[in-house]
Amino acid sequence: MVKILLADDHPLIRTGLRALLDPSDQYSVVAEAADGDTAFSLTQQLSPDLLLLDVQMPGLPTPDLLARLAHSRPALKVLILSATYDPNLIRRCHTLNVAGYILKNEEPELLIQAIRVVSQGFTWISQSVAQSLTSSRRDNSADQLAQLTLPELGILRGISRGHTVPAIAQELSLSQQTVRNYTSVIYAKLGVNSRISAALIGIKHELHLSNPDPVSQPGQAP
Repeated sequence: MVKILLADDHPLIRTGLRALLDPSDQYSVVAEAADGDTAFSLTQQLSPDLLLLDVQMPGLPTPDLLARLAHSRPALKVLILSATYDPNLIRRCHTLNVAGYILKNEEPELLIQAIRVVSQGFTWISQSVAQSLTSSRRDNSADQLAQLTLPELGILRGISRGHTVPAIAQELSLSQQTVRNYTSVIYAKLGVNSRISAALIGIKHELHLSNPDPVSQPGQAP
């Protein structure tokens, strides 16, 4: 049973989310919060597994809340739920180890899928968010990908698919520490500082697909 804390300043949204989740035997809504300060307090008291967090609420600003949670509850999975798209805020959230980002206009089935994926330790990025993020910034990612070696490219592919470090290590027959070391190098080469930011670049170049086009595949340096 995954314990979920709902944090949204709109009672109607919280009621709808609870109605969506309560019938499931996999998820338990342990509490609701209407502002950032209450969300932080409840995470300390109840130790939920997942925080479903509206990106803009009264009280403690979301980036500050995330920074505190990263320090006090590093194992907590955070799935951002937002009605609006703010690329600067999204990128700031990504640097604070947010596990996923989904828009409120998504279908309920997608939200359930996102919760399931994030609660299992993987990454979820709504396709519309990924496309908006990559199209709103200067694109030199192809040149950056070209700097990656084949092992690094394989790890980035795993990151883009939302795979965990142990899963990537098993897929590539590497130790988990080697995967972590390569990941740090990948971040430096791509000019990013979070898993989601790296995944966005991989998704933009379709590394997450099962059979990416080998002709257009970047990063073939030995």
